[in-house]
Parts: sequence; C-alpha cells; structure tokens
Amino acid sequence: MIKNRIPLKNNSSVKASRRKFLKQSAGFTFMIGASGLISACGTNGPNKASASSRSDPMQANIWVTINPDDTIIVKYAGTEMGQGSMTHVPMMLAEYLDADWDKVTVEIVTIHDTAYGNPIFQNMLYTAGSTHVMVYSKKMKVAGTQARKLLMAAVAKHWDVPLSELGTDIGNVIHKSSGRRISYGNIVADVDLSSDIPDINDSDFIPEAKFRYIGKQVMRRDVPAKVNGKAQYGMDVQVPGMLYAAILRTPVEGERPLKVDDILARGTRGVTDIVILPYGVAVVAGTVEATKKGKRRLKVTWSEDSPFRQASTKASIAEYSSAAKDLNKTGIAWFSKGDSKGAIDKAENVLSAIYTSDPLYHAQMEPLNATASVSDDGKSAEIWVGTQTQSLTIIGAAETLQTTNDKITLHPLTMGGGFGRRSLLHQEYVDDALYQRPF
Repeated sequence: MIKNRIPLKNNSSVKASRRKFLKQSAGFTFMIGASGLISACGTNGPNKASASSRSDPMQANIWVTINPDDTIIVKYAGTEMGQGSMTHVPMMLAEYLDADWDKVTVEIVTIHDTAYGNPIFQNMLYTAGSTHVMVYSKKMKVAGTQARKLLMAAVAKHWDVPLSELGTDIGNVIHKSSGRRISYGNIVADVDLSSDIPDINDSDFIPEAKFRYIGKQVMRRDVPAKVNGKAQYGMDVQVPGMLYAAILRTPVEGERPLKVDDILARGTRGVTDIVILPYGVAVVAGTVEATKKGKRRLKVTWSEDSPFRQASTKASIAEYSSAAKDLNKTGIAWFSKGDSKGAIDKAENVLSAIYTSDPLYHAQMEPLNATASVSDDGKSAEIWVGTQTQSLTIIGAAETLQTTNDKITLHPLTMGGGFGRRSLLHQEYVDDALYQRPF
C-alpha cells in the first residue's frame, strides 16, 4: 500500500413497482449522523418489508430507507468538501417525507450507479460546479413525497379510512378526526405495505408554508465532527501494515526523470524503497517524516522537452480574448440555449467588455492524498480518499488495475477543499496509491 488513487422521474404522476425500484449494494457504506462523523459499517443492502420479516427496514425507493425503530436513512449521491450539500440535499427529502431530521442518517453512495448520477455530468456521481442542490432538489422532492404517500396509503388500508382523511406530523401518520397516530417505524413493523410506488401529483407535495427545515436555520451535518476533531480526512486513514510514499514530481508537466541519484535517499532511516515513475520519483517509507527526508535527498536530472516550457500566460489570455470577440468562431458547447449571436446581431445597441484573470493554483487546504490496499493478484482494491466523484474514482482505479468497477471498494472521506482538483478520471494520487511492487 502506498499512501499518497432505475432513477426517479420528476413527472407530476409517477407509478412503478417498488420491488423493481429497489436497489441493493453489498460492501461498506458511510454514514453521517447528527454528530457529523463519517463512519464505515458493513451492509448487504436494506431488505424489502414483508409480512414474514417485520423487523426488516422498508426501502421506499432508491433514496430512502425507513427502519422499524423510527430511524431513517437517506442516500446522498455527492461528496462533502465544505459546501454543505451533504446536509441540504437529504434535508429536502426529509422535508417532503415529513420526517424527524434528528432521526435521519445520511448515507453517502459509494458505488458507481447512474441511477444516482448528476445529469449535468453524464449521470456520473460528480460533485462540482455548485450544481448539487439544483440538480437533486426535484429528485428529493419526489422521493420524499412517494415514501410519505406509501406510508399513508398503507395506514389508510390498515385503519379502513379514506386516504384523504390522513395527514403526517414529524414522522407520524395521523387521523385527526379520531386522534389516532402511528409512527413511521411502527408502520414498517406492523402494517402491510404495498409493493407499488403510489401515484403522486402536485397536491401531494407538502406546501412551502408548512416547511420545517427548508429556509430555516439547521445545523450542517458535517460541522460538529469538524469542530470536535472527529472528522476523518484522507490523511487520517490508518490501516494495518501500511507504508507511506512521497513523490518528487517533474518540475514541468509532461517531463520525466532521466537520471536518479538515490544513494542518500536510500540511506535515510525508515526508507524501504525508491520507485522511479514516468512522472517522478517515489520515496517509500514506514513514516511520513522518512518519506519527506528521503525526498529532499534525491538528486534527479529531468527531461526538458515539455511543450509547457513555451507556455505564455500573456499569449494564452490574448488568444482567449480574441476567440471571445469573434462570434463566428465555433467550438464544442457545454450548454446551449437560444440564439445569442442572432439576438446580438439584431440588437440596436451592444455593450461589450473583456474580463481576464491570470491562472491561479487551486490550493485546497488538505493536500491531495489517497490510501489503497490492492489484492495480491492486483485485480481488486480498497481505496480511502477524499474525492469529488465516486464514479470517476472507481472507473479510473479499475482502468489502472485493468479490472472491473465491481472490484473497487471506495471509501469517500471528508475533503479539505476540492476546487476541481479531486474530480479527474485518473487522479494521480489515487494511481500512486494503487501502484504495487514487492517492497
């Protein structure tokens, strides 16, 4: 080990088989409770509620699971790096479910599954561009409402009352005229539940005037653990028998080491090996301190043939400015709506301005790092990393090991900033951690 790699439809009416809709995934999951602490636990996925197994949880749809003890698990398809969406997105589902937020646990999706994906990024699990709340708000609204109506419909049949006479109140279904109430957990434990997702329409959504959480001051889930020091970042990971590595990278992108004098580095106490990579030299050791001391002792002659040696910020800004002024210049559109050029051509008055800025380093507070444990045959791995994309981290790692996505177990951890640095298909620090040789 080297430490250093069936979706909901937003229609006004939705109906499908709940059993067909359920998703299960084995392996580790990460749970974020009210304390804000991310913890790992083993799971084989929640089971469907049934008359023969009344202690089982009910997975109403791929986003929400309700347990007989009144606790609720909400899936979160993003990752948390300080932006707060790990709270805001699941909270929207809790709002429309009319759940007790204090009994909700947020579970980060740890697999690559397009059912949970961000449509702006080709249905990858991908947290970037300040899109998460915007993209997932309708999904959470529908998912919460579906689950709420499923519970109400089951109680209406159980009590033999019209569905229209029932309502909800913070984790309970209530019948006002008789004063009866039953908690969501007791419904799961004691009431027969339909296998179909109910039809929903606009009248089923909880109106804004009755919101308990949205628009209110609610403590972010990630804050307590960050304040008390219990939050686990990538650099906090400790696994048995692990080694550390620090990499001296090429001073210019695209170049490589030509000659390496590692005599002094190898003589550093704690250093176990020196590994020459296409893009640098890795110092492997039993402690972080030894890797850094050994790295300082390396003497490397680098190639000097990278095209970036001719890079010019001034020339690049001039090129981009020229392209922006030329409306006839075409390219690959990320997003397009309307005919901006046509509107400008027809405008009576046109105001124009060019705004430029120099390239800036995306300096996240936590250095880029990952921990990986690769199997003896090199075809499967566990990875602990702060990542902006579960999907690309898994896909990239599978490509590196020349294996399949299901052979990669991902543990996404809290990030000390991202800024896009943790969102690539091949994150160098993950590939570094996956690199194996007999030390």
